[in-house]
Amino acid sequence: MKAVRFLAVVAAVWATSVSAQTVTELKVEPKQVKVGEAVKATVNFDVGQVVNCGLHLIWGDGAVVESKINQAQDVPTIASHQYAKPGTYTIVAEPKRVGSVLKCNGKNQKMVVTVVAAPVAAAPVAPTAPAAVAAAPAAASAAPAKAQESSDLCPTGWTLSKASVKANGAFTCKAAPKTKVPKEEIMCLEKLKYFADSKSGQLGCRP
Repeated sequence: MKAVRFLAVVAAVWATSVSAQTVTELKVEPKQVKVGEAVKATVNFDVGQVVNCGLHLIWGDGAVVESKINQAQDVPTIASHQYAKPGTYTIVAEPKRVGSVLKCNGKNQKMVVTVVAAPVAAAPVAPTAPAAVAAAPAAASAAPAKAQESSDLCPTGWTLSKASVKANGAFTCKAAPKTKVPKEEIMCLEKLKYFADSKSGQLGCRP
């Protein structure tokens, strides 16, 4: 009779240990990312009174994370990873021994993630002055009566200061101090403002 009770206790303990740390599910989100974006993997377990087992999380690109599931705070196990190249990768949660800790129970859980190439941002092209400035009036909805040519940025009697020409399209025209400023304003590129100073004999476009 005692032998029967002993076997029953052993069987109960064995059954508890089997169900106590069994890998049951692998979740991956998002399932499609761009190169360099993080993928989060969540491994769930069937946990009873005992939590003590080993797990390998295989990312599919050669990277592997070994985890010891030995406390309630380890369930679920969550990890993240970034892929360096586009492609289709199979992520595997594999019950496997880690050091002296025996492997978790359960079968391998697998999920597939797709990694696409990140779009390449076009390099900004700096406008070439003075041609870029001259092109602005033609595209503007309210262009001045006299269109500016690349060789004629400044009004009659005003001289372009080559040192003032900037990559963003800014420039300055000079004349003798107290020269009368023309009534027609120069049309400037977007983000630039027209300015005129008769006293110093300067006008043009600047940020």
